[in-house]
Order: sequence, then structure tokens, then C-alpha cells
Amino acid sequence: SIEDTDIVLWYVFGLHHITRPEDWPVMPADIVSFQLKPAGFFDRNPALDLPPSPPAHR
Repeated sequence: SIEDTDIVLWYVFGLHHITRPEDWPVMPADIVSFQLKPAGFFDRNPALDLPPSPPAHR
């Protein structure tokens, strides 16, 4: 619920892609449009459901 919550909206306009944590490591291409995208909502890209790497042996 967003009741009694301050909503903050940042309007960003530019010619460069502003990267977000959700973009790494797969960088999508952005087009000219208007979109509301959360920034920093996830710690990482939720589309990547990979198990952690095993520890490196030296």
C-alpha cells in the first residue's frame, strides 16, 4: 500500500542510457519513449536466476 507514503518521481531526460542495478550484466537497449522505471528496486537483475559460483581453488 502506498497510503500515507511519500512518492518520489525523478524525471530524467538525456541522450545516454542511465544504468541501473537491474541492467547488469545484461544491458538492454533503451528507445525514445516515456517510461516509469524503478531504480534500485532490486539489488541485481531478477531475470538471472543462477546459483552462486563455486569458490576458486588456487
